Amino acid sequence: MAFTVRSDYLKRRLCNSWSLSVRTIKDVAFEEDVVRSKIRRIRSLRSKDVAFEEDVMKSKTRRVRSLRWFVVLCAGIGLFLQGCSSNNTNANSNNTNANSNNNKANTNNTNANTNNTNANTDPGPISPLSSTTLLYIHSPKNDGVGHVYAYDTSTKKSRLITDLGNKTRTPRVSISPDRKWFALRAFFRPNATDLKQGISIPSLWVVSVDGKQFRRVTEPILNSNGKGASCTVNSQCPSTGYCNTSLGKCSLRNYTIGLGIPRWSRDGKTLWTTLATHWSNGTRLTGGSTLASVPVSGGALNAHAASSGCAQVSHISLHPTEDKILAIHSVCSNGKPGLHMYNIPPTTATQVFFNANISVSLGSTLFFPNGAGILFLANTTWDTNNDGKADAQGIGIAAYDLTKKKLAPILPPLKSHLSYTDMTISPDGKQIVMCIYN
Repeated sequence: MAFTVRSDYLKRRLCNSWSLSVRTIKDVAFEEDVVRSKIRRIRSLRSKDVAFEEDVMKSKTRRVRSLRWFVVLCAGIGLFLQGCSSNNTNANSNNTNANSNNNKANTNNTNANTNNTNANTDPGPISPLSSTTLLYIHSPKNDGVGHVYAYDTSTKKSRLITDLGNKTRTPRVSISPDRKWFALRAFFRPNATDLKQGISIPSLWVVSVDGKQFRRVTEPILNSNGKGASCTVNSQCPSTGYCNTSLGKCSLRNYTIGLGIPRWSRDGKTLWTTLATHWSNGTRLTGGSTLASVPVSGGALNAHAASSGCAQVSHISLHPTEDKILAIHSVCSNGKPGLHMYNIPPTTATQVFFNANISVSLGSTLFFPNGAGILFLANTTWDTNNDGKADAQGIGIAAYDLTKKKLAPILPPLKSHLSYTDMTISPDGKQIVMCIYN
């Protein structure tokens, strides 16, 4: 049975820009009746239309991936984007550099070893971001180097928060509950211990929303690779590895350590993420990821090896009113794939959604502000013209009511050259904003 998309989801022009709009989530999210009329053509808001300070469309080639915005459920309240990026350098953002072949540390970010750019001065009080302001990552050269920008939907103006030294690749951010700070995940300002690890291992930071205060949260994550048996040639090592002659030790090939997008606890005292390790095993990528946390006050990253039966635990979202974590389980052996819920502290998970005909795609998961439902990316067949027959196959956005156990389509798949990625929802549940990559 095809996923039917209601035609009145895509309704009218709002917010003084071309955008997708619907009514409120209350009105549409969990209704399953079919409205037989045509869906209006999806209109997207290009980056040049939202006053980005650099024009990402200047390139003369189609290889530049432009940022597009969809404002959905637009009802006049501010947008609350957490970690949207204008360059799709890694579709699976919870497995940073999982497919990278780089085994050398990136030493370009050695411009600072301090945890605070204002260690000797009083930066003054921090004013929270307004309710009409969102944060996003802009990569003007399409090379993965990202800058943190704020965009005010009321003034239609964009401003630079911090350029992160103009050398930081694939950063991701999320806003604190009080909107005075954002958490940053990146290989950023590595210290001496970071640089000794031989690979680029990201860290978590908190940065004031005025861009004046930087404080590292996680201690350096140590590289455990290269500590195998002694060797002089590859034949002395397991088939999954090779002999690292500089160390005289058997090592895993293309070994990487990554962190997912950081998420704030509802009291603002803890950052949650996923810790991923991957390596090459012939032509296959091997490894996995698990939940991890660290106090915002700073410390070592604590990996929570909860029993899941799945290699990948990723793309997390924190419950807004309860101590719970939503995560996607994938690459399962004796576990169950799909959406799972953990209590905090996490031990075991409860499957909250799985459907053999609807695959949960690796991408953003979001709670509704009251915690009653979730949004996620769904790969399935779609009925976009409401004739009762499937006419599209691909990844769209779906909503699941945790109370009623009902699933409903929100947005159908995009054209073949476009894809949904990071998204978030406003606290009143009336708006969604997302990045769409070309």
